[in-house]
Amino acid sequence: MSSRQTLKHHFQQAIPVFDSGIGSFAVVQEIQRQMPTLPLIYLADRKSFPYGHMSLPALRDNIQKRIKWFEANFNPPAIVVASNAPSMTILDQLHANRPIVGVRPPIQKAVAMSKTQHIAVLGTKNLVQSAALQQIKSELTDTHLHLVDASVLIERMERFQFVLDTAGTDRLMQSFFKDLFLRDPLIDTITLSSTHLSFLDPIIRRHLPNLVCLDPANEVAQELSRVVSIPSSKISPEQPRLLVLTTESSAFLAQSFSKGLALLGFKGSVEVVDINDAF
Repeated sequence: MSSRQTLKHHFQQAIPVFDSGIGSFAVVQEIQRQMPTLPLIYLADRKSFPYGHMSLPALRDNIQKRIKWFEANFNPPAIVVASNAPSMTILDQLHANRPIVGVRPPIQKAVAMSKTQHIAVLGTKNLVQSAALQQIKSELTDTHLHLVDASVLIERMERFQFVLDTAGTDRLMQSFFKDLFLRDPLIDTITLSSTHLSFLDPIIRRHLPNLVCLDPANEVAQELSRVVSIPSSKISPEQPRLLVLTTESSAFLAQSFSKGLALLGFKGSVEVVDINDAF
């Protein structure tokens, strides 16, 4: 049996978690924290980065194709689409033979927690311009809801610059939030509505301790726990619990991605996959 066949066998019925890059790894880490015995498959669909800039038909076709690939190769009991843009725009149009868990901006929670009712939703350009978010904004007549394109931060996350160049990240963050507060100095609550932005949570809390910063990764893990059975804790610790895949165009890029993941604590290997082929 080849190494790939062994991995395919071992990770049958594991839970896939994916988006267009490094962002969904933050969701993977939260799921691991809450459900450490749950086997996971993390796909960084970097060949399609960023989902938030795709047209909606292209995004729907892309996500649907990846869901079918997971179903055909791993027969998972559930699939996590760990990206706000497709979750808010095309998730209801997808077809699957098992539950699909998405990730959405925790706006109602933000409304409940904000003292000023001045709130910013940070996400990709596609997300903040989506009809779904515009509709939510129009319904919150007593709330000043700012839909903020945070692509400049998201792109920096994808290149691991938040750990490779902390000083540059700090400068960019300071400039970004200076502009945001010039736009509305009463903003007291933000939602990190791109999974890429989850990595900025500790930096934001350090620089802006009075700002309420909501990361939906916790809600994703909780929703997943309601739709799947958690394996027994008696599972051998030697058994790998995470398979990491990427749609990079070359092994060289995958190696670079693996080095980036190592900065976040992952020490395993990364498999390059072609969604058009069987695993």
